[in-house]
Amino acid sequence: MNRMISLTAAAVLMLTMTAVAQNKVEVPFFGNETCPVSGKPVDRKLSVKVGNERVYVCCKKCRAKVRQAPKDFLAKAYPKAKNKDLKNKKCPIMGGKAKESVSTTFQGHVIHFCCPGCDKKFMKEPNKNLAKLTSRKKLTELGNKTCIVMSKEKAELDSFVIYKGQIINICCAGCADDFAKNPKKYLADYKKRQSADKEKGHDHSGHEH
Repeated sequence: MNRMISLTAAAVLMLTMTAVAQNKVEVPFFGNETCPVSGKPVDRKLSVKVGNERVYVCCKKCRAKVRQAPKDFLAKAYPKAKNKDLKNKKCPIMGGKAKESVSTTFQGHVIHFCCPGCDKKFMKEPNKNLAKLTSRKKLTELGNKTCIVMSKEKAELDSFVIYKGQIINICCAGCADDFAKNPKKYLADYKKRQSADKEKGHDHSGHEH
């Protein structure tokens, strides 16, 4: 009898943990974990953009050094020998069969496509596309054009959080922290704004009906 109770309690605990995990606000990170200058863990809010990629650093001093030789530190942050080939069978853009010969590398991740044009589309929002590609479940998008937290600010391209399997756009890393504190509130506020816009004859992106 005691064993059955223990097993039931364990099952309930697992279900609870699963529910909590699903409701947790996620901020996917596909950058370098170690600063290429100091060798210390990076601060994910500090980086230097190099082309379509970013080199993350541990402090402002290291960021200044990376800016002096960005390509050199990019190569150090993402050494080719440690590239992770995702070996995806489907094209993340068109959904067709991905070809081994058609690929691109983004921050140490090798992604395959069905045709050369798809890699360019992928690189418009690489982090978001990579999140969709690597997620164990299918992700949907809220589609908000303005930040979910700072509603008057335009959402930054490729800046987002994931909540309950949905991609939600934000304007900065700080808003990810604020949203995580009270996601239900911000989503409720967004729905209120959306309803108000519809009553005025506009959708939430600002386009007239």
